[in-house]
Amino acid sequence: ISPNTVVAACVEAFKVLPTAEERAEVVAFQCNLLRKSLPNADNGALQQVVSGSKDADFAYTLACYMADNGLLDFTNWLSERTNNVGKAAVTLQSIVFLTRTYNKAKLRSTAQGDGDSVKLVLSWENLASMLRMLTMVDNETMSQVIPNTDTTLGSQGKIILERCLQMYPNIATLTNSSSSNNANSPPNQPDEIEEAANAYFQKIYASEESAREVVEMLK
Repeated sequence: ISPNTVVAACVEAFKVLPTAEERAEVVAFQCNLLRKSLPNADNGALQQVVSGSKDADFAYTLACYMADNGLLDFTNWLSERTNNVGKAAVTLQSIVFLTRTYNKAKLRSTAQGDGDSVKLVLSWENLASMLRMLTMVDNETMSQVIPNTDTTLGSQGKIILERCLQMYPNIATLTNSSSSNNANSPPNQPDEIEEAANAYFQKIYASEESAREVVEMLK
């Protein structure tokens, strides 16, 4: 069986599963299968497959699993995917993936068992990487209208940012495993959340803050 056939079969098996939890579970099995099936899988071949996959949900779910288990650097993967499919596409795909999964995010340390791999729909670490990536998207890209809608990437990005801030007010800290105790802490007041989100995107559009400074704003 050719590697391409194995990849295609994995994507099809992934797509029939209805929930994010089931998909995250099957991706863990598929990752091990692909590592055995692809020549030089652990020397970049598997990462190239994930970076170029046409099915964004499969690509992001598998990349998240691999990052959570030390098989790739998620920030670098986002850059590679941007090179493969384009900045606007990755921006939209990241927003869509976060919209579907942000409310299931947990720290990696909370899912680490004795010898078992980390199996999460979305880790805080990967969530933070995607948010940081979005802070570096230029104004021209953010102003693009999403196909078949009348809304822009920037406006949808603002919505997901507000939701993440409400659910995880400490998302940017990620200092240690004790942060997990704050994962369900009460959000800030709605007016404060809206004000922070508005300021965040105004800063990005005006290019007044570096990515590091914007991350500090999320604390």
